[in-house]
Amino acid sequence: MRRHNGRRAAFLLIIGLVLSCEFGNAQLMTTGTINGTITDRSGAVVPGADVTITNIATGAVIRTVSNSGGSFSQAGLAVGSYDLTAGRPGFALFKEADIYVGPASVDTVSIVLEPSTVTTTVSVEASAAQVQTATSELSSTVSAQEAEALPLNGRNYQGLGSLMPGVINTSPIASMGTGGFNTSNALNVNGGGSSGSFYTLDGIWNENTGNETQTTIMPNPDEIQEIKVLQSNYDSQYTLMGASVVIVQTKSGTSTFHGGGWEFLRNTDFDARNFFSPTVSPLQWNIFGWNLGGPLYIPRVYNTKREKTFFYVNQQWVRQKVGSVLNGATPTPDMRAGIFPTTGPYASNLKDPAGGSFPGNRIPVSRINQAALAYLNAIAPLPNQQTSAFNNYLNTNAGTTNQRDDMVKIDHDFSPRVRLMGEYFHEGQDSSNPAATRMGSPFSTNYDIFQTFNSLAQIQLTQVISPSMVNQTSIAMNRYIINHIFGGLTAISQIPGYSQNFPYTGGYLQDLVPHVTFTGGWSQFGTSANNIIPRATDLEDTLTDNWSWLRGTHTLDAGGTILFGTKRQWATGLNTTGDVNVNGTFTGNAIADYLLGDSATFNQGSNGIRKYIHYPIVSPYLQDHWKATRRFTVTAGVRFFYLPFPHTQPGYMDNFDPAQFNAANAAIVSPNGTITSTPNYSRINGMIFNGQNGVPLNLTNQHNFYVAPVGGFAWDLFGDGRTSLRGGFGITYNRNGGMGAACSQGCVSYPVVQQVNLINANFPDPIGGKAAPLTAASVAGMSLSYRVAKIESFSLSLQHQFGSNWLVSIAGAGNIARDLQTSLNINQPGPFGTYGFNPNLNSSAYTAAYYAPYQGYGTINFSEPIGIDNWSALEIGVRHPVGHNLYLTAAYTWSHNLDNAGGFQNVYQLQQAYGNSSLNTPQVFTVSAVYTL
Repeated sequence: MRRHNGRRAAFLLIIGLVLSCEFGNAQLMTTGTINGTITDRSGAVVPGADVTITNIATGAVIRTVSNSGGSFSQAGLAVGSYDLTAGRPGFALFKEADIYVGPASVDTVSIVLEPSTVTTTVSVEASAAQVQTATSELSSTVSAQEAEALPLNGRNYQGLGSLMPGVINTSPIASMGTGGFNTSNALNVNGGGSSGSFYTLDGIWNENTGNETQTTIMPNPDEIQEIKVLQSNYDSQYTLMGASVVIVQTKSGTSTFHGGGWEFLRNTDFDARNFFSPTVSPLQWNIFGWNLGGPLYIPRVYNTKREKTFFYVNQQWVRQKVGSVLNGATPTPDMRAGIFPTTGPYASNLKDPAGGSFPGNRIPVSRINQAALAYLNAIAPLPNQQTSAFNNYLNTNAGTTNQRDDMVKIDHDFSPRVRLMGEYFHEGQDSSNPAATRMGSPFSTNYDIFQTFNSLAQIQLTQVISPSMVNQTSIAMNRYIINHIFGGLTAISQIPGYSQNFPYTGGYLQDLVPHVTFTGGWSQFGTSANNIIPRATDLEDTLTDNWSWLRGTHTLDAGGTILFGTKRQWATGLNTTGDVNVNGTFTGNAIADYLLGDSATFNQGSNGIRKYIHYPIVSPYLQDHWKATRRFTVTAGVRFFYLPFPHTQPGYMDNFDPAQFNAANAAIVSPNGTITSTPNYSRINGMIFNGQNGVPLNLTNQHNFYVAPVGGFAWDLFGDGRTSLRGGFGITYNRNGGMGAACSQGCVSYPVVQQVNLINANFPDPIGGKAAPLTAASVAGMSLSYRVAKIESFSLSLQHQFGSNWLVSIAGAGNIARDLQTSLNINQPGPFGTYGFNPNLNSSAYTAAYYAPYQGYGTINFSEPIGIDNWSALEIGVRHPVGHNLYLTAAYTWSHNLDNAGGFQNVYQLQQAYGNSSLNTPQVFTVSAVYTL
């Protein structure tokens, strides 16, 4: 706790230093830019023209001046609509109204000043369907109108993903969650999969860094201003992470009050009966909320003109009950009394482990282990449906979700040159399953509970330093907290008449009941440490700044990112509660074995390990937009990364390193997979531990630095702003598989954690059991040449505006992802020689470990950066934003996706794994329409 508080104090000190500077280190920003060139009727540039940009919603005014080349560029504009005027003595005043500036957008205005000796104004209306002539990127958007009006199955904005060419909604039929641990990202952008995109909310890092498949905050559609997806060769300012960037921009307050409320309802009346359920499963789903925005003022005291301070507040609640149909098999009352049938679905002829058989197929009461019976009776309900089938238990209880989302945003204009914005988001969710379904149990006596306590926060300062220079500084926090526990009967103390005597007590989760599994189709029960995640937290503290300078025909952007990331989580895969397997070895029936207290195997880990995983990122960038001619713009940029592999406390990451394996220290492996020690045998042969014996704290420092260049062009083909040809190439990077990749999150074993493996052990007192024979253990590792995935993206697009507001685009695009982390078994036995005689053919069975190259080990799941993903597509989009009250979009994508991520059947022939990706979706076509009455 002291370390955490000290880090936060240091972070706040750095924040103060950054806010006092005009140039610092940066993060992704989502404000927009208006630029243009001012000419007269003859085509000559007009320097020194006054340009005024007015935010329609707030009345804020920003003034700039065209330079010697007649150009102007105003960066750092908040998302919204603007009026622009431009003028100079001797010319009529030019005015263009209602220019919409989206997040991370560059809007170009062509201004021609007409000569005039009197005060006149030439007014034009901005086109809602604007052709992009300033940047080379390939990107798509979803408007606030679409987000609010189009039906969504679950009020999840990602359901709108397929409205954009190149974007696929991977959950088009099933209802989508409203956030929390059980909601995963559904957008597959340019073949990158659910973990290939970097998600931001108002520019804030908005991801569960542990797996990169969930967002911290899932904004509801009523708080969204716009959704923008950067797909290919976008500016280096936005290449911080991911093969693509999903930008969600929220609404802000304005000079007038606006608000609303909503409720969306689904219930049982609209549903049909499940085939396996006698009744309609219960369903109640209520999503309701409100929002309010406007000026923050006190009449006659503060902000009386409603032009300084603005607020926006949004709250939403979710109340959900979803029925289930869970089938299972539980012992009958007779079986619990020791009486076993000889006919029917539960028929068996018991044998007595002491010799002979049980008279009448009945176990004497005196032989039944009363503690085991007490545990069974408490946690495994009696049958509630009796048919001729084996399964005799039905659980139709409802899973429940209660959620509350809060958002508050404050904007304050100190002056036309200085604007401060602060915002906070919170998402709290409590969700429970009808049973311990994650473990595989159907019983209602205990159940999964998933709790989410997520939040984002940001303070952003925008400074107009001069008419040609703007600086933005931001500090932000992303906090993702989950708590997965069991509810109901979970503690040993809750079971009357039950006690246990396990090898390890008093440690991590060892006050909980054990996990019991059966053969023969009987349902399992208990708790499992492998399915419990108590308070796992991700925290990213980010320092941000962007600087923009118009210099002649060049618009220069520079900045960087400093991120301090920490993940705190108990290591996975440690069965500290104990695993008991009962398989009928003793009596021929698993339930009878259990009643006698006879288990086939018993396993337990000694204790849990809570890891503190740290992952810094330092990433500066440079970007130039060079207007080579009035019609042709060249873009070029580069981003640099310091991106080391995450590290934990010393000794808390182990890794198999083939270079450290010594055959002289290997055990002797028998054909059945058991091993025999030798005088030199080492149980950790080939294993290395972080921070020990010269091993770096993060296991490897071979690849800490990366370079990501990007370049392209934008060509206004005919000079009228109605047709553009754009193309480019860029490189981005993405952390492979989040923090779970290659052992930073798991991978803790001997000697940090001890393991007891017993056979023929008593339950619930296994200590007298026989030690299981040593077998070739399975281990994990990663290549010490670990590097983050590199994505090469490229596109060529043609865009044209028909009429006043019809925008059509056609593009060819592609992504090639290299160095993807891929798991393979490097201990696979090698192939036999061609035509060689195999004397073991058709003889007794031999395990793979007998022939494995690393003797003494079984499977070695080894992560290497050898994965590749190749995606290419033809994309067509049509947009009709405004016209006759109709908002129409259509998107068509024809694509092909190849990869080698389907798993390697033969590690000696890796090229055979390359083929069609499981994500391959050749054709997608969507149409949406919103008509305003």
